[in-house]
Amino acid sequence: MLYTTMTGQSFKGFELENVTFLGPLEGSDFSGARMHRMKIYDFFGMEQMYSTTNYRQRDLSTLLFSGLAGFGKGNFTKWDFADCDVAYFLDCDLTGARFENSIFLRTKATRISAPPTGNPLHLRLFYSMVRLADIGFDGCIVTESQLQETANWKRKDLRGMHLKDMNLDGWDFSGMNMDRADLSGSSLKGTKFAGANVFGLTLKGCKGLTVSQLLESKTHVSRTRQDILRAYYWYVDFADRTEEEAELQESMRRMHSKDGR
Repeated sequence: MLYTTMTGQSFKGFELENVTFLGPLEGSDFSGARMHRMKIYDFFGMEQMYSTTNYRQRDLSTLLFSGLAGFGKGNFTKWDFADCDVAYFLDCDLTGARFENSIFLRTKATRISAPPTGNPLHLRLFYSMVRLADIGFDGCIVTESQLQETANWKRKDLRGMHLKDMNLDGWDFSGMNMDRADLSGSSLKGTKFAGANVFGLTLKGCKGLTVSQLLESKTHVSRTRQDILRAYYWYVDFADRTEEEAELQESMRRMHSKDGR
């Protein structure tokens, strides 16, 4: 991990693995560089990334794009990820970024085996966490139309996709395979799940979601409101629940807490 200014340096043709740049990179040359298992902050410029072997081969699947904690969202606005293999974006502003026919692949971090440290910026720790997250956008500024450009969406395959801590109001996931996707912390007011496979969908702390929305899914179409309330009692306060339904969920939580003592 390099905390210093690296302006004007040449990394031309370098093999860079597990390296994190935490300082300005203006004027640095990354042409022909091959990067592997790296966390990319917005110190990188678009043209620097475009000059790498990774980008020329359209394989960014081991690069994790991120904002820097405490400094707002990473600025990746108008970057071109079209036709690329990508994996994971955390706290990024992706306004105007292109994702035509890009495909989200699971992060390739299986060779990292060193124990994590207590440093939240430590790359190995980051990968150990992200291996569970797999693919997607967490805490990002990105639109439904951008996601619709991806190969995953066109195939109706959002399995394992993370869309956490985002504004997903009004998005239409109808007919999607969302097996074990994670929408935790996101706003889901008016979001559509008609005919979608939502088996294993994680909704912890989501906002604006109604029981009626989930009853439209393929997974829950034959279930009752009480089935949904009971299945999600611990993490979801449904926006359309009655006082009696709220009390049902609260009583189940109290019972769960008591049993867990």
